Amino acid sequence: MKEAAKRAKTTAMKAARRPRSAARAMAVAATMGGEGGGGTELRAFVAACANALGRRDEDVGARIAATLEANWFTTPMDLARLSVEEARAMAVPMKLVDEFKRALDGARGFAASGASATTTTTEKNDEGETALDLGLEPLASETAATTMKTMVSSSGRMALKMRTGLSAESTRVTSRPVGLPNYRIPLEECGSDLKKQFKALRKFLTVRRLGPQECILAGVTAEKYEDVLRGALGWLCAEKNMKPSKVTLLDLFPSIDAESANGAFEYVTWLNDERQTSANYELLVTRSCIAAVKFLYGNLSKAQPGEGEAKPYHDLPVMKELRRMAKDAKARSAKAPSVSDERLKWLEWDEYLTLVQRLKSECTAKNCLGQSRSASAVAWSVQKYLIFGILSCVPDRQRTLRELRVGKTLFKEGDKWVIRHKETDYKTGKDYGVRPPLVIAPHLYPTLETFIETHRKELNPNHDFLFTRKNGEQFDGQGIYRLFTTTAMRLTGKRTNPHLIRDMVVTHLRGTDASERQLEALAIYMGHSLQMQKSTYDRRSVEQKVAPAVDLLDSLNAKMRL
Repeated sequence: MKEAAKRAKTTAMKAARRPRSAARAMAVAATMGGEGGGGTELRAFVAACANALGRRDEDVGARIAATLEANWFTTPMDLARLSVEEARAMAVPMKLVDEFKRALDGARGFAASGASATTTTTEKNDEGETALDLGLEPLASETAATTMKTMVSSSGRMALKMRTGLSAESTRVTSRPVGLPNYRIPLEECGSDLKKQFKALRKFLTVRRLGPQECILAGVTAEKYEDVLRGALGWLCAEKNMKPSKVTLLDLFPSIDAESANGAFEYVTWLNDERQTSANYELLVTRSCIAAVKFLYGNLSKAQPGEGEAKPYHDLPVMKELRRMAKDAKARSAKAPSVSDERLKWLEWDEYLTLVQRLKSECTAKNCLGQSRSASAVAWSVQKYLIFGILSCVPDRQRTLRELRVGKTLFKEGDKWVIRHKETDYKTGKDYGVRPPLVIAPHLYPTLETFIETHRKELNPNHDFLFTRKNGEQFDGQGIYRLFTTTAMRLTGKRTNPHLIRDMVVTHLRGTDASERQLEALAIYMGHSLQMQKSTYDRRSVEQKVAPAVDLLDSLNAKMRL
């Protein structure tokens, strides 16, 4: 009891001292501000408040202050208008927010105590501190505070643009080595023979032809294969001291013999050992090599689809070896743990929808300070909102966003806006054929139509795709990816990427009371099988998956006890 009373007394004494400690914090902040400006003043104040809570790590105050400054909180008195929602979005601890309020209230009360409304900033308290020393001059009156509040909440202005202070570029989600030299042969350094081969390879993969054939591939897939093959050839040049301008695909696959697969095997082994690549990337490499062998030696194959072994080109020994490698990589990728830390990327579905709403609030003609924004800046904000918003109701691959074109994949049918895909327009088209129409949510229609009619032209696109980069070029895969990760990092502190949206919505719905029929319909709608939905997109832990069984057994046992 004595110990409890002692702790209570100590707590009360600390609370009683807080206003004075806060006053000191404001004085220190003001002194620092005189030397380095508002930013230094804010950092000193945050550090002092953190110190009052027992956190004496200087980096803590500096990091949080940097986040606050990025969100237009530039002086200690600006923190008087910091809301709970804003603090959470910026990952500012609530205990520290409470300390901010106590410090500011204590400083105001301390400056006002024993003085009239006309107290000057040069009058000192019993510790020799003036109101100016306490940092009260910028917002010394309630009128000024009210003016600030009115300015931020005025109609037609952007709500405070949130920033977490985190950078997608500096936030790593894997432990793979960084800063390694690029070994891939740049396209401009490829020799004329190799360039001709790549051009012919792309036509081979994307255009229908006679003879043993498989479904044609999308152009973006053919480009990806080419990129991977340039990497393999770059490795080969370094390994065998060959000139990049002289190397061709025949150097990588010199014949149809099984030994011709050695180069691909050694390259994959090097990637695993030196670059610590995943089994998924190994699978991509082997598929790219298979495509190259089909192109180089397909005319030597006598196999026909439907005769004997089902797969075309099965009579080429090198093809058998590459397919064994692909099968092994696929089996390992199915069981391999994620190479990235999902906690740094994952958003719960309600968090993602909140992110979409924040982007909508940024689509205003004026910024949070009431200043007019350029037409292109508004258009860029509207485009970001549409990109994130469309994925919330059409959780498809980012290729769908990149290739949206009014009248070709995007249509207005009656009072609905829908996305339509032929079998060549999406990844699994060869398995599922023409897709059912993907319906965009009605609440996005006004913004979508305004963007098409007004905002899009402000971005000066040089193409007919719906969305565009700031330089007017069409988005590529990396462009959409970077836009997504940087925006999500700014608003949530998570490096969420566009493909992860599919995992997030499936994981959320499989954790609800959605029926198996509904989940199967969702799988068809998203362009994959129910089995893939369960095995690939459902990210729930084993404990989460078996939780209903535990509850079921508990309820059964409870009934038996009754």
